[in-house]
Amino acid sequence: MIDPAYKQIHNKALQLQYTFQDLMDEKNPTASMLHREAKQLVDEVEMQKNPRDLESRIKMIQNQIKMSEHQGTHLMSLDHAQSIHENYEHLRQDIRGLSNYS
Repeated sequence: MIDPAYKQIHNKALQLQYTFQDLMDEKNPTASMLHREAKQLVDEVEMQKNPRDLESRIKMIQNQIKMSEHQGTHLMSLDHAQSIHENYEHLRQDIRGLSNYS
């Protein structure tokens, strides 16, 4: 059974994963990698992995989104990219609030 604190984070991570699926074409290698990372984050939350590991995965996803925009690889609109980045930042803050975050 998943801890209620992790359940809330899981639901948010799952929603972001679905958002990725809706906004990006998996034929693009960077988009495909981001899909895998978003799925991996959901899986790791389900396993209730160490919050620092979850935070690291989120940072990697955020960095990849920013890098793709700076390189001109437009995986989605700039507004969508900023929104997803912000949503991952909120998720990261939620993870930092977990009682076992140290």
